[in-house]
Amino acid sequence: MNTKLFALLCCISLALFSSTSTEAQVPTSTKIVFESWRDGNGEIYIMNADGSKQENLTRHGARDGAPVWSPTGKHIAFHSDRDGIRDIYIMNPDGRNVRKVLRNLSYREYPTWSPDGKKLAYTRSEDWSICIADIEKRTEESVAFTDIVGGFSDWSPDGSEIVFIFVKPSVIVYTSLILGRMNRQNSRCLQISHHRGWKGGSFIFLHGRRMVIRLHFPGG
Repeated sequence: MNTKLFALLCCISLALFSSTSTEAQVPTSTKIVFESWRDGNGEIYIMNADGSKQENLTRHGARDGAPVWSPTGKHIAFHSDRDGIRDIYIMNPDGRNVRKVLRNLSYREYPTWSPDGKKLAYTRSEDWSICIADIEKRTEESVAFTDIVGGFSDWSPDGSEIVFIFVKPSVIVYTSLILGRMNRQNSRCLQISHHRGWKGGSFIFLHGRRMVIRLHFPGG
């Protein structure tokens, strides 16, 4: 895999949430959760906003990564290969009560919470698909397919759409998927640098070094 491309895909992880009556609140925790390889393998840490009081939550020999706060701030989702292959897990903010989201083991990675905190979207690498897991029911639904090294899904603020990427030669394609209708007509093919996020009914990212692109999705 091209190293620069992989680094690019890994850094587009910032989601911006606007406030409406249908959206969950931004986590009230003042802690920042992050991944670090300082001990030789991936671990999940939290720290204060000023960088102080860094604490290792996982302390496991497996490779843990891609942590994300739930909208309520009561849980952290992440991926880990602690059961043999990479899969999605949830734990409490203190690192306790680690549990697998789904009963069966499959290669899943890069989880992202729905605005209401009831579901997770992620990449299932065994068939390169975007899937949604219902956390309470422990069920899984495949909603779209990506090319290899694609994925990196994110939710719209109202939870009605998911945006994800797949890669064509020298082009990263962002596709807006309207859940329930499998509508892929809102795709855009652009040479994208990094940073992206939802803002209202639009999708924001950097194009090149200086240009900020804001795509408005009709009805979004």
